[in-house]
Amino acid sequence: MDLRMLGMATDSDAATARQLLEAAWQARELARAPVSGFRVGAAALDAQGDVHLGYNVEFAGAPLGETLHAEHAAVAVARRYAAAQKRGDLKIDVIAVTATPCGHCRQMLAERFPHIQIVLGDRGGAAEPTVLSLKEDLLPRAVTFDLLANPSKLALCAKDLEASVSAPKNLGATVLTEALSSFVSADARFSGWPRACVFVSDAGQSLATGSCMESVAFNPSQGCFQTALMALASEAQHLSRHGLPITLDAPSALQALASSMEKVRKVVLVQYQGALVDDQVIVEHLSSKVFSATTSTLWVAKPETGNE
Repeated sequence: MDLRMLGMATDSDAATARQLLEAAWQARELARAPVSGFRVGAAALDAQGDVHLGYNVEFAGAPLGETLHAEHAAVAVARRYAAAQKRGDLKIDVIAVTATPCGHCRQMLAERFPHIQIVLGDRGGAAEPTVLSLKEDLLPRAVTFDLLANPSKLALCAKDLEASVSAPKNLGATVLTEALSSFVSADARFSGWPRACVFVSDAGQSLATGSCMESVAFNPSQGCFQTALMALASEAQHLSRHGLPITLDAPSALQALASSMEKVRKVVLVQYQGALVDDQVIVEHLSSKVFSATTSTLWVAKPETGNE
């Protein structure tokens, strides 16, 4: 699908752009922006016709750099859904956003979906949405540095790691398995130091998992806590849906997430011993701010292929 090259010449093309943009505006109603008050929604359309919603999340009392942007959120939701469906590589063709993407989000999208199209526009406006090419219109000279990426360093198997972990006490076998599965699926393509999080209930049940999403510039990277939070939201709010149009009941969705968040009692961080990229401090801080939850770290013995 190339809405831009077609110029949305057909009614179907125009309808897709309008409906995807409307989905983004609905997602915006779920945004949490206690610091800026500036809410953003996004809706990503993948190659299979599934739509993945995202919204920005700010954390009061935390560094601004920990903010989750709507585009990052939508991609995190899409990655989770694709993994659950065992699809392999994720391809997103179009993403609608309620505000022009910032530089961080443009860079993140360029690294993963260089040919993606961006749909922008007002809600319910008389004019047709604007469709832009990320590569040609918004970031023609994106930094990619493909040579920095070395997937061979991350060719890990969760089962093989079980014997090399130092797990917290009372961590159930199921939680351990899900923690390591999230760890090996981390997008740590540039540093080679994967990180993952598991949200655990008082009964010891895994509620959500998430893993890091790195950027070549490092600074736009998304932490494992934030992606786990979007996994929790995706399950509670049904943020991945097939086909358009989408109808979202925002009050019910907000209540559903609040109920899920109340169940989180522990956050387990998974990372290598001696990691050069260490998320422990920020995960502990965010856990206390968002959930009033305790944290523990599942240490994985450093493999011989790890970075020096």
